[in-house]
Amino acid sequence: MAKASAIVGSIIEILLVQPLKNIPQSSLVTTAKEAEFRVAKEARREVLLKAVVQAVPTYAMSCFRLPDRLCQDLEGLMHRFWWGHGTEKRKICWVSWKKLCQPKMGGGMGFRELQKFNTALLGKQVWRLLHEEHSLLYKVFKENFSPQVQFWMPRRIPVVLTLGTVFFGQNQILQLVCVGELVMVPSMADYTVASIIDPVTRMWNVSEIKPFLLPFEVEAIEGIPLSVCGAQDDIMWSESPDGVYSVCSTYRRLLRVEASGLSGCSSPAPMGTLWKSIWGLSLSPSIRNFLWRACSGALPTKLALWQRNVLYKPLCDQCGKGIEDTMHALWSCPALASIWSMESCLGPLLSRSFLDFTDLISSVLSTCSTQDSALFSVLVWLIWHTRNKKWLHQSGGSIEGINQRVQERVREFSALQSRGSPPTIPKPYSHWSPPPAGCLKVNYDEAVFSKANKGGIRVIIRNDRGLPMISLSQKIPYPSSSTLMEALALRRALLLAIKMGFHSVVLEGDSEIVVRAACTGGEPLSPHGHIIADVQRLAAQLDGLCF
Repeated sequence: MAKASAIVGSIIEILLVQPLKNIPQSSLVTTAKEAEFRVAKEARREVLLKAVVQAVPTYAMSCFRLPDRLCQDLEGLMHRFWWGHGTEKRKICWVSWKKLCQPKMGGGMGFRELQKFNTALLGKQVWRLLHEEHSLLYKVFKENFSPQVQFWMPRRIPVVLTLGTVFFGQNQILQLVCVGELVMVPSMADYTVASIIDPVTRMWNVSEIKPFLLPFEVEAIEGIPLSVCGAQDDIMWSESPDGVYSVCSTYRRLLRVEASGLSGCSSPAPMGTLWKSIWGLSLSPSIRNFLWRACSGALPTKLALWQRNVLYKPLCDQCGKGIEDTMHALWSCPALASIWSMESCLGPLLSRSFLDFTDLISSVLSTCSTQDSALFSVLVWLIWHTRNKKWLHQSGGSIEGINQRVQERVREFSALQSRGSPPTIPKPYSHWSPPPAGCLKVNYDEAVFSKANKGGIRVIIRNDRGLPMISLSQKIPYPSSSTLMEALALRRALLLAIKMGFHSVVLEGDSEIVVRAACTGGEPLSPHGHIIADVQRLAAQLDGLCF
C-alpha cells in the first residue's frame, strides 16, 4: 500500500497545489509514469480510488467547472491505475472507463465520471441561490447578475442563461431542474394552474381542459393531491424522496439521461438481477470482483490475448486442443471434468449447454442454494488462479486437491459471516389498546389497488371502551407513492374528527415516516410535504392530540 499511496499524493499535488489554469497537460502523464500503481488486490484499488483519489477534487469541482481535458486526463490516470499499470509493465484495459463508471447493478464498478459529477456539484450552488436568499452567495450573484428579476424564470430570460453559463456551460442541470416553458393552446393563453382548481372544494376541475388532453394526462393531473388549507408554491427536487437537491441523485439522473440515448441491452432486467446476485454474495471482495470480470469479458484468456495480437495462438494449455475463452478456461475444458464431477450439488448443470459464462453463472445463482453458489464461485476463482500459476511456471499450478481447498475456503467464509452477523430480534406483536379515559382513538390506514390505479382510505374512531363511534371508507385516485397515501389518510382522519366535533383524540397509523414528519414538520419539500402542512394546521384546531 505504500507504493500505491504515491498516486494519491501525486493527484493531490496536481489538484490542490497547482492553480487550475496552470496545470500542464503532460504533468498527469509524467506523474503516472513516476508513481507505482501496483496494488495486490483489486478490492484495495477500488477502495483507494473511491475513498481517496476521487474524493480529492470534490471541493474544487463544487466551486469551478474543471476543463473537460483535465477531467479526461484524470480519468485516464485512474483507469490505468485500476488495471494495474506500473513503471515496469503496461497492462491491458479490458473495460472502458465509461462502463466502469456505471453503477454496480448496471454492470460497472460505480466509479465517478468527473464531468457529470462536476455538473451535479455545481447544481448545488443553484439550489442555494433558490432557497437561501439570506446567504452571501445569493447577495453577491443577485447584485451582479439579476438585480431586477428573480433567479427562477423561464430559460428564455437572458439572466438564467447567464447563470447557466457561469455554472454549467450548456445548462445541463438547468434543463433538469427547470420546468421549462409552458406550452398551452392559444385560446387558453391566460390560464394558470389555479384556473383548474375549485376554490371551494379544493379539488381539481379539469372539465374545461379535458378536450385538449389525453385520458392518461387527465388521470395523472387528478392523481396529484392538493392542499385543503392553502399552500404556497415552492421548488422541489423530484429525484430525492425529501424533495431537497442532492448531488448523488443528480449524478444518477445524468447517467440515466445519457443511457437513455444509447443502445444497450434489449432486456436489462435479467442482467440487473445477475449483478445484484453477484455483488450480494457473502464472499471475499476479490472473488466478487473476479466474477464481475468474468461476466464482463475482462479476463486475459488466450483467446482475448490472441485477439489483441499478444499471443500467436489461442489454444488452451490444459487440454492443448480447445480455444481458451472464459467458458472453456473455467468450465468446459476436458481437464476440469474431474473437478466438476466431484461436486454432486452441481451435477444437474453438467448435462446442460450454456451460451457463455454469463449464462452459466446466471443459472447457478438462480437455481442453486446460497451455499452451492458460494462453492461454485470459490471453485472458478481457484481454477483461474491455478491456471495462472501453471502458465507462469509458479508453484501451486496443479489442479489436484482443488476441491478440498474450496471446501476449506467456503467454511472459512461461512464462519466469518456467522460470527459477524448480529442476532435477529423478533418484532414485538402489536395489538390495539384503548385510549386514556375521556379521549378517542382514531385509527387510519390506506390500501392500494394497482390494477385500477386507485387508492383507498379507511378511518375508524373508537372511545375509551373500544366501542366504534364512526367509520369512513373512501376511494381516491392513486398518488405517486404509498407514503403519500398514508399522509392523505392521516389528513382525512383529522378532517373527520374535526367535522364530528371531537377535540381530544389519539391518532394511530402504521407509517413511521408520516408520523415523524407530522410531529416534527420535517421534509417540507417532499411530495407529501404540503399534506403534512395541512395536518399540522388541522391539529392546531384540536384541544388535545397525540400520535
